[in-house]
Amino acid sequence: MTKNITKKITTMNRTRLFLALILLVNTLLIFFILAAFASPSNAYSSSDIQKVIKGFIYENYGNYGKSIYNLKSALKKSRSAAGYYELSRLYLKNKNFTKAIYYINKSIKTASGKYKTNCYILKTKIYLSENKIKKSLDILNLILKKHPSDRQALLLIADIYKFEKHFAAAAAYLNLLKLYYPADIDSYYELSKIYILENKSAKAIKNLKEVIKLNPYFKEGYFQLTAIYTITDKERSALNILKKYLRYNPLSNFALYQSGLINYAVKNYGTGRKYFFRLLRSIPSSKLREAQEIDVRNNAYFFIGASYYFQNNFPKSIKYLKLVKYGHHYVNSRFQEIEIYLTLNKKNKSSKNNAKINNIINRLIHNKKLEKNLKVYYFSAISLEEIRQYKKAENILHKGLKNFPKNTSLLYQLATDYHFLHNNKKSIKIIDKVLAADPTNADALNFKGYYLAVHKKNLTEAEKLVKKALSIEPDSPYIFDSMGFVYLRLKKYNTALLYFKRALKKLKHSSTVLRHTGLDYLMLKNYNKAEKYLELSEKINKSTLTLKYLKEVVKFRNQTKK
Repeated sequence: MTKNITKKITTMNRTRLFLALILLVNTLLIFFILAAFASPSNAYSSSDIQKVIKGFIYENYGNYGKSIYNLKSALKKSRSAAGYYELSRLYLKNKNFTKAIYYINKSIKTASGKYKTNCYILKTKIYLSENKIKKSLDILNLILKKHPSDRQALLLIADIYKFEKHFAAAAAYLNLLKLYYPADIDSYYELSKIYILENKSAKAIKNLKEVIKLNPYFKEGYFQLTAIYTITDKERSALNILKKYLRYNPLSNFALYQSGLINYAVKNYGTGRKYFFRLLRSIPSSKLREAQEIDVRNNAYFFIGASYYFQNNFPKSIKYLKLVKYGHHYVNSRFQEIEIYLTLNKKNKSSKNNAKINNIINRLIHNKKLEKNLKVYYFSAISLEEIRQYKKAENILHKGLKNFPKNTSLLYQLATDYHFLHNNKKSIKIIDKVLAADPTNADALNFKGYYLAVHKKNLTEAEKLVKKALSIEPDSPYIFDSMGFVYLRLKKYNTALLYFKRALKKLKHSSTVLRHTGLDYLMLKNYNKAEKYLELSEKINKSTLTLKYLKEVVKFRNQTKK
């Protein structure tokens, strides 16, 4: 008990000392400012000093109105360029551009030398805030005419041209800045931004390398380089840059996270985990964690868990996924857990993990914080359909549609659910709703076209719908299968076979596509191939329909022999 009290007193004393130091530094700074503002005939009273101190404190907290109120009489009293400059700066922060211009003009009249140039720079910024680009450029050109190497003017004019998308002009001024100030990182860094906008990655990389050479501690340079290397598929270079930055700042959460993420993306799961574990060690452990800290931990735990999943180490994957608290990746982690339980069910040909799946879904659905999370309803329904709990899936989709009544993804999933519940009437009614809301929904077009073909209802319309779906998603193996089935129904067996073969390239283990292919070979009287594909289909998923076709193969083969 005594140790805890001592610790608290020590912490309080440190806090007070820190605040006292800040106040002392600010007070000294204010007295220096007062000295700069004062003219020989003006002496500041104690009430003036109090107002100045209050003004700067209010400014520090973003209350510019009260800051102006307290500073105005004291600063106007000085009648100095610095006083008017400060008032102009505060009015700019308070977005009162008319008064900002009024006071900066008064400052310009009394200012001289370099200070006058600073006043013109502030005037430029006021005009920029009002989107008066021409006036801003006029002032900057005036400054550069008298002082061609003025750093602030060169940077500002380059920034204006960049904003106006005149990249060549912006680059020209930044290259001038490079000549005048070869050790200044701003010119290189700003040039890299322009080259990124122009998709000139090699030039951007060259300038960013100069940035980190001049200032090895400038993190933005490293992170921009990492981004360019990652976008241009140079992950190894990206990792080398991050490794270099981590030498200077070994506890950088961003660098550790990005290193882990890139390794994860290129399937270096073991190395990726090392960075995520380092990231976890860099975060102080406390019972009352802030939301940001929880999210950083969540990111690490999620990718550690996901990496173990891809290496088929399911126990470790679940262990780390369970550590993800409410926040970033919370929902993703729960569905990743479900994915593992579904995989184990399939692998063991059992349903023993169904209770765990239901438990996770119940927690998600009854979490008040997730009521407006579309992903929860959508993936919960899909997961329940996977374990053939269609009525539960239906209830969840209806609950989701109360929050998202026009969402086509939920509507489509409900149509699928009714299909499994053998309620074709409701299924097609909902698909028609989806198509009314989104006539280019490829899944819905395919669904309806396939339905019409299966039930031999309006094959011309079926062909039209599936063709439209294929024009929207030309590489979909599911739509290839539907197209093949439509042509099978239209007795265009050779054309149908072409589509089934294209579907099998991506869905070689689909019992449905294999059954359709076998049936097509049966219609083409190629009984050996028909038997082969039908047997493959039956091996993957036992079906009375497949057995019926296999009997027909035997029957027709025997008739041919006779």
